[in-house]
Amino acid sequence: MQRLLRSTPFRFAIKIAASLLLIALLFRSAPPKEVMLELGRLPIGALAAGAVITMLSWLLSAVRLQRLMPEARMGTVVMVTLSSMFYSVILPGQVAGEAVKAYRLGRTHGALGRAAAATVLDKLIAILALFVIATLMAPFATGLPVQLRWLLLAASVALGLALLLMFDPRFTGRWKRVIATIRFQRLRDGALKLLDTASGIARRPRPLAENFGMAVVFHACCIAVHPLIASHLGIELSIANWTLVYACVALLLIVPISFAGLGLREGGYVGLLGVLGVPADRALSLSLVFFGYLLLGAFLGWLVELFADKPPSA
Repeated sequence: MQRLLRSTPFRFAIKIAASLLLIALLFRSAPPKEVMLELGRLPIGALAAGAVITMLSWLLSAVRLQRLMPEARMGTVVMVTLSSMFYSVILPGQVAGEAVKAYRLGRTHGALGRAAAATVLDKLIAILALFVIATLMAPFATGLPVQLRWLLLAASVALGLALLLMFDPRFTGRWKRVIATIRFQRLRDGALKLLDTASGIARRPRPLAENFGMAVVFHACCIAVHPLIASHLGIELSIANWTLVYACVALLLIVPISFAGLGLREGGYVGLLGVLGVPADRALSLSLVFFGYLLLGAFLGWLVELFADKPPSA
Protein backbone atom coordinates (compact mmCIF):
# COMPACT_ATOMS: atom_id res chain seq x y z
CA MET A 1 0.00 0.00 0.00
CA GLN A 2 2.80 2.43 0.88
CA ARG A 3 4.51 1.68 -2.44
CA LEU A 4 1.24 2.50 -4.24
CA LEU A 5 0.90 5.83 -2.41
CA ARG A 6 4.44 6.79 -3.42
CA SER A 7 4.04 5.78 -7.08
CA THR A 8 3.97 8.56 -9.68
CA PRO A 9 0.93 7.22 -11.62
CA PHE A 10 -1.10 7.02 -8.42
CA ARG A 11 -0.23 10.59 -7.39
CA PHE A 12 -0.91 11.74 -10.94
CA ALA A 13 -4.37 10.14 -10.83
CA ILE A 14 -5.06 11.74 -7.45
CA LYS A 15 -4.16 15.20 -8.80
CA ILE A 16 -6.41 14.77 -11.84
CA ALA A 17 -9.23 13.62 -9.57
CA ALA A 18 -8.70 16.64 -7.31
CA SER A 19 -8.79 18.98 -10.31
CA LEU A 20 -11.99 17.45 -11.65
CA LEU A 21 -13.62 17.63 -8.21
CA LEU A 22 -12.69 21.29 -7.79
CA ILE A 23 -13.97 22.15 -11.27
CA ALA A 24 -17.22 20.26 -10.62
CA LEU A 25 -17.77 22.23 -7.41
CA LEU A 26 -17.09 25.51 -9.23
CA PHE A 27 -19.56 24.66 -11.98
CA ARG A 28 -22.26 24.41 -9.31
CA SER A 29 -21.94 28.17 -8.71
CA ALA A 30 -21.09 29.00 -12.34
CA PRO A 31 -23.08 26.82 -14.77
CA PRO A 32 -21.09 25.80 -17.87
CA LYS A 33 -23.65 27.40 -20.20
CA GLU A 34 -23.19 30.81 -18.57
CA VAL A 35 -19.42 30.42 -18.63
CA MET A 36 -19.50 29.63 -22.35
CA LEU A 37 -21.66 32.70 -22.98
CA GLU A 38 -19.15 34.88 -21.13
CA LEU A 39 -16.23 33.41 -23.07
CA GLY A 40 -18.11 34.06 -26.30
CA ARG A 41 -18.12 37.77 -25.50
CA LEU A 42 -14.35 38.00 -25.68
CA PRO A 43 -13.05 39.60 -28.89
CA ILE A 44 -10.27 37.81 -30.76
CA GLY A 45 -8.13 40.96 -30.65
CA ALA A 46 -8.13 41.08 -26.85
CA LEU A 47 -7.31 37.38 -26.59
CA ALA A 48 -4.48 37.77 -29.11
CA ALA A 49 -3.08 40.80 -27.31
CA GLY A 50 -3.16 38.90 -24.02
CA ALA A 51 -1.37 35.97 -25.67
CA VAL A 52 1.36 38.28 -27.02
CA ILE A 53 1.94 39.87 -23.61
CA THR A 54 1.98 36.43 -21.99
CA MET A 55 4.55 35.13 -24.50
CA LEU A 56 6.70 38.22 -23.88
CA SER A 57 6.61 37.37 -20.17
CA TRP A 58 7.86 33.85 -21.00
CA LEU A 59 10.75 35.36 -22.98
CA LEU A 60 11.52 37.65 -20.07
CA SER A 61 11.52 34.63 -17.77
CA ALA A 62 14.21 33.03 -19.92
CA VAL A 63 16.29 36.23 -19.93
CA ARG A 64 16.08 36.35 -16.12
CA LEU A 65 17.45 32.84 -15.80
CA GLN A 66 20.21 33.49 -18.33
CA ARG A 67 21.46 36.43 -16.25
CA LEU A 68 22.16 34.00 -13.40
CA MET A 69 23.86 31.53 -15.74
CA PRO A 70 25.53 33.76 -18.37
CA GLU A 71 27.50 30.90 -19.94
CA ALA A 72 24.21 29.45 -21.23
CA ARG A 73 23.18 30.43 -24.75
CA MET A 74 20.05 32.56 -24.86
CA GLY A 75 18.40 30.38 -27.49
CA THR A 76 18.95 27.29 -25.37
CA VAL A 77 17.45 28.94 -22.29
CA VAL A 78 14.36 30.01 -24.26
CA MET A 79 13.79 26.49 -25.58
CA VAL A 80 14.36 24.95 -22.14
CA THR A 81 11.87 27.44 -20.65
CA LEU A 82 9.22 26.42 -23.17
CA SER A 83 9.94 22.73 -22.61
CA SER A 84 9.51 23.21 -18.87
CA MET A 85 6.02 24.62 -19.48
CA PHE A 86 5.12 21.47 -21.39
CA TYR A 87 6.34 19.23 -18.57
CA SER A 88 4.69 21.37 -15.89
CA VAL A 89 1.38 20.47 -17.52
CA ILE A 90 1.87 16.75 -18.18
CA LEU A 91 3.84 15.84 -15.04
CA PRO A 92 2.38 15.76 -11.52
CA GLY A 93 3.47 18.55 -9.21
CA GLN A 94 3.90 22.27 -9.83
CA VAL A 95 7.71 22.13 -9.52
CA ALA A 96 8.10 19.43 -12.15
CA GLY A 97 8.64 22.00 -14.88
CA GLU A 98 11.37 23.74 -12.88
CA ALA A 99 13.12 20.42 -12.30
CA VAL A 100 13.06 19.65 -16.01
CA LYS A 101 14.35 23.14 -16.78
CA ALA A 102 17.32 22.71 -14.43
CA TYR A 103 18.10 19.23 -15.74
CA ARG A 104 17.92 20.16 -19.42
CA LEU A 105 19.95 23.33 -18.95
CA GLY A 106 22.56 21.53 -16.87
CA ARG A 107 22.82 18.61 -19.27
CA THR A 108 23.25 20.93 -22.25
CA HIS A 109 26.08 22.88 -20.64
CA GLY A 110 27.60 20.11 -18.52
CA ALA A 111 26.85 21.90 -15.25
CA LEU A 112 23.89 20.29 -13.51
CA GLY A 113 24.68 21.76 -10.10
CA ARG A 114 25.02 25.30 -11.43
CA ALA A 115 21.84 25.02 -13.49
CA ALA A 116 19.89 23.72 -10.49
CA ALA A 117 21.20 26.51 -8.28
CA ALA A 118 20.40 29.18 -10.87
CA THR A 119 16.87 27.79 -11.34
CA VAL A 120 16.16 27.69 -7.60
CA LEU A 121 17.57 31.17 -7.06
CA ASP A 122 15.59 32.53 -10.01
CA LYS A 123 12.38 31.09 -8.57
CA LEU A 124 13.02 32.48 -5.09
CA ILE A 125 13.79 35.95 -6.44
CA ALA A 126 10.62 35.87 -8.55
CA ILE A 127 8.55 35.00 -5.46
CA LEU A 128 10.25 37.77 -3.48
CA ALA A 129 9.50 40.28 -6.28
CA LEU A 130 5.87 39.17 -6.24
CA PHE A 131 5.64 39.69 -2.48
CA VAL A 132 7.25 43.13 -2.73
CA ILE A 133 4.92 44.30 -5.53
CA ALA A 134 1.85 43.02 -3.70
CA THR A 135 2.96 44.64 -0.44
CA LEU A 136 3.49 48.01 -2.13
CA MET A 137 0.09 47.87 -3.84
CA ALA A 138 -1.84 46.52 -0.85
CA PRO A 139 -2.52 49.95 0.78
CA PHE A 140 -4.29 51.06 -2.40
CA ALA A 141 -6.47 47.95 -2.73
CA THR A 142 -10.08 48.01 -1.56
CA GLY A 143 -12.54 45.35 -0.53
CA LEU A 144 -9.97 42.75 0.53
CA PRO A 145 -9.24 41.73 4.15
CA VAL A 146 -6.78 43.97 6.01
CA GLN A 147 -5.08 40.83 7.36
CA LEU A 148 -4.02 40.01 3.80
CA ARG A 149 -1.90 43.15 3.66
CA TRP A 150 -0.06 42.27 6.86
CA LEU A 151 0.41 38.72 5.66
CA LEU A 152 2.03 39.93 2.42
CA LEU A 153 4.28 42.33 4.31
CA ALA A 154 5.36 39.61 6.73
CA ALA A 155 6.01 37.19 3.88
CA SER A 156 8.12 39.76 2.00
CA VAL A 157 10.29 40.47 5.04
CA ALA A 158 10.60 36.78 5.92
CA LEU A 159 11.61 35.68 2.42
CA GLY A 160 14.02 38.58 1.99
CA LEU A 161 15.74 37.78 5.28
CA ALA A 162 15.80 34.07 4.44
CA LEU A 163 17.61 34.77 1.16
CA LEU A 164 20.11 37.03 2.88
CA LEU A 165 20.80 34.50 5.61
CA MET A 166 20.94 31.58 3.19
CA PHE A 167 23.71 33.06 1.08
CA ASP A 168 25.53 35.26 3.59
CA PRO A 169 29.03 33.75 4.07
CA ARG A 170 28.70 34.22 7.82
CA PHE A 171 25.74 31.81 7.89
CA THR A 172 26.76 29.36 5.16
CA GLY A 173 28.65 27.21 7.67
CA ARG A 174 25.55 26.91 9.85
CA TRP A 175 23.44 25.82 6.90
CA LYS A 176 26.06 23.22 6.03
CA ARG A 177 25.95 21.83 9.55
CA VAL A 178 22.17 21.54 9.30
CA ILE A 179 22.42 19.80 5.92
CA ALA A 180 25.08 17.45 7.31
CA THR A 181 22.45 15.96 9.63
CA ILE A 182 20.51 14.55 6.64
CA ARG A 183 20.74 10.77 6.75
CA PHE A 184 20.57 10.05 3.02
CA GLN A 185 23.98 10.60 1.49
CA ARG A 186 22.87 11.43 -2.06
CA LEU A 187 20.36 13.97 -0.79
CA ARG A 188 22.92 15.41 1.62
CA ASP A 189 25.64 15.72 -1.04
CA GLY A 190 23.21 17.25 -3.52
CA ALA A 191 22.00 19.83 -0.99
CA LEU A 192 25.57 20.81 -0.08
CA LYS A 193 26.51 21.21 -3.74
CA LEU A 194 23.38 23.23 -4.40
CA LEU A 195 24.12 25.54 -1.46
CA ASP A 196 27.75 26.09 -2.51
CA THR A 197 26.80 26.82 -6.12
CA ALA A 198 23.92 29.12 -5.20
CA SER A 199 26.15 30.99 -2.75
CA GLY A 200 28.67 31.55 -5.52
CA ILE A 201 25.98 32.96 -7.81
CA ALA A 202 24.56 35.14 -5.03
CA ARG A 203 27.93 36.82 -4.41
CA ARG A 204 27.52 38.70 -7.71
CA PRO A 205 25.06 41.51 -6.84
CA ARG A 206 24.58 42.89 -10.37
CA PRO A 207 23.01 39.77 -11.91
CA LEU A 208 20.82 39.42 -8.82
CA ALA A 209 19.63 43.02 -9.11
CA GLU A 210 18.97 42.58 -12.84
CA ASN A 211 17.08 39.36 -12.17
CA PHE A 212 14.94 41.06 -9.53
CA GLY A 213 14.19 44.01 -11.82
CA MET A 214 13.17 41.71 -14.66
CA ALA A 215 11.04 39.68 -12.24
CA VAL A 216 9.15 42.88 -11.39
CA VAL A 217 8.56 43.54 -15.10
CA PHE A 218 7.54 39.89 -15.58
CA HIS A 219 4.87 40.19 -12.89
CA ALA A 220 3.77 43.55 -14.30
CA CYS A 221 3.14 41.86 -17.68
CA CYS A 222 1.11 39.11 -16.01
CA ILE A 223 -0.93 41.66 -14.08
CA ALA A 224 -1.53 43.78 -17.19
CA VAL A 225 -3.26 40.91 -18.96
CA HIS A 226 -5.95 40.82 -16.25
CA PRO A 227 -7.72 44.14 -16.96
CA LEU A 228 -7.13 43.64 -20.70
CA ILE A 229 -9.27 40.48 -20.71
CA ALA A 230 -11.51 41.24 -17.73
CA SER A 231 -12.80 44.54 -19.15
CA HIS A 232 -14.54 42.59 -21.92
CA LEU A 233 -16.20 40.40 -19.29
CA GLY A 234 -17.59 43.40 -17.45
CA ILE A 235 -15.06 43.16 -14.61
CA GLU A 236 -13.66 46.54 -13.58
CA LEU A 237 -11.10 46.61 -10.77
CA SER A 238 -8.18 48.84 -9.86
CA ILE A 239 -4.62 47.81 -10.69
CA ALA A 240 -3.97 47.47 -6.96
CA ASN A 241 -6.80 44.96 -6.61
CA TRP A 242 -5.67 43.04 -9.69
CA THR A 243 -2.16 42.89 -8.25
CA LEU A 244 -3.35 41.30 -5.03
CA VAL A 245 -5.66 38.87 -6.83
CA TYR A 246 -2.85 37.79 -9.17
CA ALA A 247 -0.36 37.46 -6.29
CA CYS A 248 -2.68 35.32 -4.18
CA VAL A 249 -3.56 33.01 -7.09
CA ALA A 250 0.11 32.70 -8.12
CA LEU A 251 1.07 31.67 -4.60
CA LEU A 252 -1.90 29.29 -4.39
CA LEU A 253 -0.67 27.49 -7.50
CA ILE A 254 2.51 26.48 -5.68
CA VAL A 255 0.43 24.00 -3.66
CA PRO A 256 0.86 20.66 -5.52
CA ILE A 257 -2.61 19.16 -5.12
CA SER A 258 -4.04 19.42 -8.63
CA PHE A 259 -3.15 18.78 -12.27
CA ALA A 260 -1.45 21.84 -13.83
CA GLY A 261 -3.12 23.98 -11.18
CA LEU A 262 -6.54 23.25 -12.71
CA GLY A 263 -9.21 23.83 -10.10
CA LEU A 264 -6.93 25.71 -7.73
CA ARG A 265 -6.51 28.55 -10.20
CA GLU A 266 -10.21 28.70 -10.93
CA GLY A 267 -11.16 28.44 -7.27
CA GLY A 268 -8.73 31.22 -6.40
CA TYR A 269 -10.16 33.60 -8.97
CA VAL A 270 -13.78 32.76 -8.17
CA GLY A 271 -13.20 33.12 -4.43
CA LEU A 272 -11.13 36.32 -4.47
CA LEU A 273 -13.14 38.08 -7.17
CA GLY A 274 -16.32 36.97 -5.43
CA VAL A 275 -15.21 38.94 -2.35
CA LEU A 276 -14.97 41.96 -4.67
CA GLY A 277 -18.48 41.42 -5.98
CA VAL A 278 -17.64 39.72 -9.29
CA PRO A 279 -20.12 37.00 -10.39
CA ALA A 280 -18.74 33.47 -10.38
CA ASP A 281 -19.36 32.84 -14.09
CA ARG A 282 -17.28 35.87 -15.10
CA ALA A 283 -14.47 35.03 -12.69
CA LEU A 284 -14.37 31.43 -13.88
CA SER A 285 -14.32 32.57 -17.51
CA LEU A 286 -11.33 34.80 -16.83
CA SER A 287 -9.49 31.95 -15.15
CA LEU A 288 -10.15 29.61 -18.06
CA VAL A 289 -8.59 32.15 -20.43
CA PHE A 290 -5.41 32.04 -18.35
CA PHE A 291 -5.52 28.26 -18.38
CA GLY A 292 -5.75 28.48 -22.16
CA TYR A 293 -2.58 30.58 -22.23
CA LEU A 294 -0.89 27.93 -20.12
CA LEU A 295 -1.91 25.29 -22.65
CA LEU A 296 -0.52 27.51 -25.42
CA GLY A 297 2.83 27.54 -23.64
CA ALA A 298 2.65 23.78 -23.20
CA PHE A 299 1.93 23.38 -26.92
CA LEU A 300 4.97 25.50 -27.84
CA GLY A 301 7.03 23.41 -25.43
CA TRP A 302 5.76 20.25 -27.10
CA LEU A 303 6.89 21.61 -30.47
CA VAL A 304 10.32 22.28 -28.98
CA GLU A 305 10.43 18.71 -27.71
CA LEU A 306 9.55 17.42 -31.18
CA PHE A 307 11.92 19.47 -33.31
CA ALA A 308 14.59 21.22 -31.22
CA ASP A 309 17.09 18.35 -31.11
CA LYS A 310 16.63 17.25 -34.72
CA PRO A 311 19.48 18.06 -37.08
CA PRO A 312 18.65 20.54 -39.82
CA SER A 313 17.61 19.04 -43.10
CA ALA A 314 20.08 19.09 -45.94
